[in-house]
Amino acid sequence: MRINCIAILDKDDSPIFIKAYGEDSDDELKYQSLVFTCIDLIEEKISQRSEKSMFLGLLQSIGALLIYGYVTNTNVKILLFIVNSSVKVNSKQVIEIFNKIHLEYINTVSNPFYEFLRENNNNCLDSSKSFLNLFNAED
Repeated sequence: MRINCIAILDKDDSPIFIKAYGEDSDDELKYQSLVFTCIDLIEEKISQRSEKSMFLGLLQSIGALLIYGYVTNTNVKILLFIVNSSVKVNSKQVIEIFNKIHLEYINTVSNPFYEFLRENNNNCLDSSKSFLNLFNAED
């Protein structure tokens, strides 16, 4: 299991953060198009969930790429793109990753000096980069 991309959508489903990692770091356009294919799936999962869990589970699988979803109380959506290897994906581990990303997002938007929509200001999860590198190294 390896994290290839993280995407964050605002409450209006506009991407505010898309970052590819590892070998696919130059392929963010591919992930941007995949993000848009997930929007309807996210809305469907939100309307069908009986509990108020923020974790939406697996949204779709495209080849070896698994796309998981998470929605916050303020309707911000987080997508996690994982390459499925021979190791089975552990949902508890995925939820832990989402919780860490959500915390990083909260810390970023709570900073009064951070201009979220400023061009080239796509570093809101840079402090979690070491966590992602550590997680990807476990594969």
